[in-house]
Amino acid sequence: MLFRSRSAEQRLAKVQHESQAEVDRIRRDAHAALAESQRTLEARVSELRQEMDRVRKAAVSEAEETVVTQLATAASNTERRQAAAVERARTDAQQAALAHAARFADAIRALDEARTLGDVLDTLGECAGREVDRAAVLLVKGDRLKGWRLAGFGA
Repeated sequence: MLFRSRSAEQRLAKVQHESQAEVDRIRRDAHAALAESQRTLEARVSELRQEMDRVRKAAVSEAEETVVTQLATAASNTERRQAAAVERARTDAQQAALAHAARFADAIRALDEARTLGDVLDTLGECAGREVDRAAVLLVKGDRLKGWRLAGFGA
């Protein structure tokens, strides 16, 4: 029986040794697989980071282009509005000059049509009153001034 026990113990030891070797092999394989998975994961994380950087740079570039386009459009619109305002101001100035010239010509005609000195002074006061806020025609009598026609003054 001793022989059987020994033989059984040897077989048991052999099986235990083989089992331990199998466990060790499985552990090595598992560690290798884990290490490979970690390397794969790290590579994928690196790829994703690079992709995120590329997308971020593209988005920044696109945003910059959009801002530049909007600024150019705004500058163009501002230039157009300024040019239109300058043109309106020129037109208004020309119209004002033409109106002034027409009023001046009318004033000269009215003075020319006046029959008496009093009519000339009245016409002069009226025409001057149309051009400025206040106008006065004064006559000199000796060392004094006498108001003939006043425009734009209160009572």
